[in-house]
Amino acid sequence: MGSATTDSLKSLLPESKGNKKIELLNELAKAIRRESSEECIKYAEEALILAQKEEYTEQQFEALNNIGLAYYRTADYAQASEYLKLAVPLAMQLEDDLKQAKVLTNLGVIQHSLGNYYPSLEYLIPAFKLYKKLDHNKGISTTTNNIGVTYYELKNFDKALEYYFKALEIKQDFDDPYGIASCFNNIGITYSRIGDLEKALDYNQQAFEMYKELEDDYYIATVLNNLGEVHIDLGNYITADKYYQEALKLSEEMEDDYGVTQVLYNLGQLYLNLNQYDRALTYLNKSLPKALEIEAKSLLSDIYFYMSDTYKAKKDFNNAYHYHQLYAAMQDSMNISEAAEHISQLESQFQVFEKAKEVELLIKNTKIKDLMLGRQTLALILGGTILLLLIILFIVQQRRFVLKHRTLEAEELLSKQLEMDRQKMEDLVDERTSKLNVSHIKLRKLTENLQKAQETERARISREIHDELGQSLTAAKLELDFLKSKNKNDENITHFTKLSETIKSILDTVRRISRDLHPGILQDLGLIAAIEWQVNQFKESSKIDCELNLPEKEIELDFDQAISLYRVLQESLTNINRHAKADKVHVTLEINDGDFLLKVWDNGKGITDTDLEKTDTLGILSMRERVGMLGGTFDIESFPGNGTTIKVHAPLQLKKDS
Repeated sequence: MGSATTDSLKSLLPESKGNKKIELLNELAKAIRRESSEECIKYAEEALILAQKEEYTEQQFEALNNIGLAYYRTADYAQASEYLKLAVPLAMQLEDDLKQAKVLTNLGVIQHSLGNYYPSLEYLIPAFKLYKKLDHNKGISTTTNNIGVTYYELKNFDKALEYYFKALEIKQDFDDPYGIASCFNNIGITYSRIGDLEKALDYNQQAFEMYKELEDDYYIATVLNNLGEVHIDLGNYITADKYYQEALKLSEEMEDDYGVTQVLYNLGQLYLNLNQYDRALTYLNKSLPKALEIEAKSLLSDIYFYMSDTYKAKKDFNNAYHYHQLYAAMQDSMNISEAAEHISQLESQFQVFEKAKEVELLIKNTKIKDLMLGRQTLALILGGTILLLLIILFIVQQRRFVLKHRTLEAEELLSKQLEMDRQKMEDLVDERTSKLNVSHIKLRKLTENLQKAQETERARISREIHDELGQSLTAAKLELDFLKSKNKNDENITHFTKLSETIKSILDTVRRISRDLHPGILQDLGLIAAIEWQVNQFKESSKIDCELNLPEKEIELDFDQAISLYRVLQESLTNINRHAKADKVHVTLEINDGDFLLKVWDNGKGITDTDLEKTDTLGILSMRERVGMLGGTFDIESFPGNGTTIKVHAPLQLKKDS
C-alpha cells in the first residue's frame, strides 16, 4: 500500500471508536509496515491494548502479528519471535489454520535468521502440513522454499535444490513474481556453493532482473551481495568489490542491519583473499558488533573464522587463537552435526505440538502481560554480571587449589609406596632389581595418567571460563560501548567509561587464567606457533630479551608429545623469571633424522649441584619425568655465574594421520 492509503486511514482515526477503531489501527499498522516499522509498532501496540480490554481475540492476533513482523524488518529477531509466539495460541483459539500456518512460517524464518536450524524446521514442517491441508499453493511453495533454505544451511545441497525446484514449479504455475525471484536467488546461491558457477551466475542474474522490475531495494541488495560472492569464486575481485559496494550502499540506506553485516563480512573475506589483511580486518571488525547485536549466529560464526584466519596470516597468534576459540564455541552451540537425525523426528513432534494447544491458551494472557513489563535497568544487569564474575573467579581459583593439592598428595603417596617397595627388597638383590623396574613402570604410567587427567581437567575449566564467561563479557562490553556512544550526558559517559574499563580488566584476567590453564593455541595452531606465542608472552611480561630459532614449517606432532614439550618450555621460562636474574634468553628447536632437540639457554646466575639435588625442586623433577615418558633425555648444563642450558632430546612422535 502507498502513502495515500495510509493518509486516508489516519484521517479516519479521530472519529472511530470501539472495535472499529481497533480494526482501523491494525489495518493502518499493516499498511505502514514497509514504510516505517516504528510507526507500525506504535499503532499495533495501541490496537493490542484496546483489543485486550475488549477481549477481541482476532484483533489481538492481528496486532501481535503486525508487531512481530515490524520487529523482523528491523532485524530485532528476539522481539519479533516473542510477539509471534504469542500470536500462535490465538490463531489456535480462532481455529484459523491459515493464520496459524502464516505465523509458524514467519517464526521458522526468524529462527533461521538466528542460526537456529532445528527450531526453524520445527515451525516450518507444521506450517507445511497446514498449507497442505488447506490446499494453499502459495503457502506450500513458500514453506517448501524455506525448508530448502534450511537444508542449504545444513550443507545438504542436493536436498536444498530439490525443494527449491519444487517451490519454483508451484510459484510459476500461479505467476508469483516475488516467489519466482526468491527461488532463482536461492538456486543461484546453492549452485555457487557446489561449484557450478555458470549456473550460479545465470540464476542470480535472473533474480536480479526480476527484483529490479519489482523495484524492491531490499532484495536487489541481497542479490548484488550474492553476485559478489560468485565473482570472488571466479577470481574477478574488482567486479566483486563493485557489487558489494552497491549492496552496502542500498543496505545502509534501508537501515537493514543484517544486510549491512553480511556485506561487511564479505568485503573482509574479499580483502583476505587479496592478502590485504589490515583492510580485511577493518571490514570484519565493523561487521562483528552488528552480528552480535542482531544475534545472527551463523554469520557470527563465519566472522570469527575469518578473523582468526586473518590474524594468523598476520602472525598475530594471540588474536588468531582467541577468535578460533570463539568460532569453535559458536559451532558447538549451533549443533549442526545432528541435523539429519533431528529432522526425521519432527514428524512425531507435530502431534505433541497439537496437544499443547490447550496449555498455551491458558498461559496466553500471562505471557502478554509479562511482555508489556519493562526490562531490568542497566545498572542491575551490570551489577549482577560483575557479582557473577567474582563468584566464578573464586570457584576457579578454588578448583585450581584443589587440583594442585590432589596432585601433590598423589605424588607423595606414590613416593611412599616406592620407598616401601625398596625396603622390602633389600634382602633379595635379584628380585629387588625386577620389582624396582616394575614399580618404576607403574609409577611412570600413573604419573602419565595423572598428567593427562590434569591436562584434561585444565582444558575443561579453560573452555568453561573462556566460552561462557569470555563471550558474555565481550557482549556486555560491546553493549556498554554502544550505550556510551548513544549517551550525551558527560556524567553518564564517565560512569560508562569506568564500567567498560572494569569489564575489560576482568576480561583480560579471564583470558589470562584460561590461557594459563590450557594452551589451546597449541591444539589449534600447532607447536611452532605455540612456542613463538609463549616466548613473546614471556618477553613482554619479564622484559627479558629473547631470541628464537625455530623450523620454518609447522611440525605435526602427537598432541601428548607436543603438550609435554610445551610444558617443559613453560616451566623453564618460569624458573628463569623467578631465579636466574638473566637479561638474555635463547630458545632453539632443531629437527634432525626423526629426532628433535629443544634448547633453552639463559645468561643468569646458573644452578649449583646442591640446588639440582634438592628433593623439593618439583619443577625440574616434573620436566625430567615428562621427557622420560617421551623416551628422551633431559640434561642441564650450568656453571654458577655463567648461565644455564636445558636440553631435551627425544624421537619425534608424529600424528597418526600425518
